[in-house]
Amino acid sequence: MPVTKENIRQLQETMLNILIEFDSACRKMGLKYTLSGGTLLGAVRHGGFIPWDDDIDVAMLREDYEIFLHQGQKYLPDHLFIQHYETDPNYPHNFIKLIDTRTTLVEYVTSNVDMKKCVFIDIFPIDRIPRSRFLRFIDRQLLAFSYFTRKSLTLKYRQPGTPAVQRIMASLLYPLALIIGNQRLNRWETAVKIKYNNRSNYEYTYADNSILYARELEDSMIMPIHLFYELEEIDFEGHSFMAIKNRDLYLRKVYGDHYMELPPEEDRVFKHVFTEMKLTS
Repeated sequence: MPVTKENIRQLQETMLNILIEFDSACRKMGLKYTLSGGTLLGAVRHGGFIPWDDDIDVAMLREDYEIFLHQGQKYLPDHLFIQHYETDPNYPHNFIKLIDTRTTLVEYVTSNVDMKKCVFIDIFPIDRIPRSRFLRFIDRQLLAFSYFTRKSLTLKYRQPGTPAVQRIMASLLYPLALIIGNQRLNRWETAVKIKYNNRSNYEYTYADNSILYARELEDSMIMPIHLFYELEEIDFEGHSFMAIKNRDLYLRKVYGDHYMELPPEEDRVFKHVFTEMKLTS
């Protein structure tokens, strides 16, 4: 069955259970993370999920992210799987999904990809960026090329409503993507992202790495990386999770000064297009 307004709560509860296990594993491993994106906004504004939110986002500093990627599986129950291009070769994203393999959740844009399709939470890495606007511009162009080339392997830019320019770009990049391959593109993209992490004088990051490729990304999205080392507990759906202490600055960066106000009714819509969902094993 597809995801609807009537069954979204069931999906959210399954995602919440994944988040609880993720939190438990991180605490056992001594790793830090923060709720991020709409999940952090939901925690602050609603005390839990935004009613129409259909995913969970967390973020980790790259050093903790890599430890979780390579060692976290043994701290998780058997039904949870760390999905990444290193563990699921055709997985097209440059971040981790922690998935519940007892479930099925098919997103339209990746329905043609031979990979595990399950209920998930998204885990994003936090990387240092240069102060130089020119260097940031160059890096964004490199990342955008890799991103659009990878995405040409999915249905993302072939779905109804996609602008013609993006459909044409996808069709042109598709042969190149087949030659280079998903894993090589992802490894190259990761190398671009991590190249400043060993430079302690590079003191900034993007408030939201999930929009790293967006044209509208501006200097206003930049914030000091040290703020992601300063965490505290926050309530989300009756459970305690880690979150950046300076949540107000983060949420203003990502959502604007009026983030506590509900959006218009017409904007309260799902972010993903899920075509099939099964929540039982």
